[in-house]
Amino acid sequence: MLPTLKSSRGIAAAPVSRRFLSSSAALLKAPKSSNYDDSPRNPVDIETLKSDVVWGGSEAQTPFYAKDSYLKLKETVIKSRDPPAVIDAKYTRSFRLGETYNPFDFTLTKVAMDDIAQKNVKMVDPFAKTGIDPMNLYLMPDILSKFLTSTGQIKPRFDTGLSRTNQRKLTAAIRTARSLGLLSTVHRTPRFMPFRNM
Repeated sequence: MLPTLKSSRGIAAAPVSRRFLSSSAALLKAPKSSNYDDSPRNPVDIETLKSDVVWGGSEAQTPFYAKDSYLKLKETVIKSRDPPAVIDAKYTRSFRLGETYNPFDFTLTKVAMDDIAQKNVKMVDPFAKTGIDPMNLYLMPDILSKFLTSTGQIKPRFDTGLSRTNQRKLTAAIRTARSLGLLSTVHRTPRFMPFRNM
């Protein structure tokens, strides 16, 4: 059971831990020092504390070899620094004089909306424009590879810009080329693949 403190009237107060009792007894026994100065500090002392000499920034205390290595390090950092970052044009807006703008114009949501609007611009079907039937391209894997991703998947109409019928004919031509062994199912033709010089 924890000991309790008794008040001057003899009424028991809340229970107290032994740690509290030992720390408070030590505080009561400690001599009171009157060395504490409440007067404001001398401004000269504060300036001394702020000086470079106190914090080791003085040139007199720095050895010459440390300065030399610091300068060499500084030069190498400046020389090896990358060129300034290039900000894509879609993240910057140019306004004419007197034109009003909304803070929404500077958000990433607005950038995404502009990207979607730019992609939704009517694309021209290259096969309809030239009059070529995509079904006849099954013997030309180089041309068919332009309509494949790097992993060999057929690009959707959203990317190719073909009409529905020409997209279906192109898909049939790609499948025919794959069944003949002219086109891989997992990548484009080797002409469009990245290569390494060993």
